[in-house]
Amino acid sequence: KPRVDENGMITPPHNPDHDGHRVYCMVPFIWNQPIHAAIMETWGKRCDEIYFLTDSIVGGELRGDVIGEGDADFKPYWEYPPNTFPDNVVFVNMTRTWNDCP
Repeated sequence: KPRVDENGMITPPHNPDHDGHRVYCMVPFIWNQPIHAAIMETWGKRCDEIYFLTDSIVGGELRGDVIGEGDADFKPYWEYPPNTFPDNVVFVNMTRTWNDCP
């Protein structure tokens, strides 16, 4: 997995076996299993490495262009059972600016 330092800087994992010509994909993402699967089955196959940078608070369902309704649909990823999320999902503390909009 990529490393996230104390300042939030993300460093891709080092692989000494590659020839220097690789495609590393980092996808800012609000967790949604069907969309994750669709990306992995389509353009995600073009990536040598792909990681989904996801907010540590997850949940809700995709309804049009809205995920969930209200904070009741959301909870921290660590409250989910082990192995709920694929290994290429990296949880980071993202600022949800839309929560503070008037």
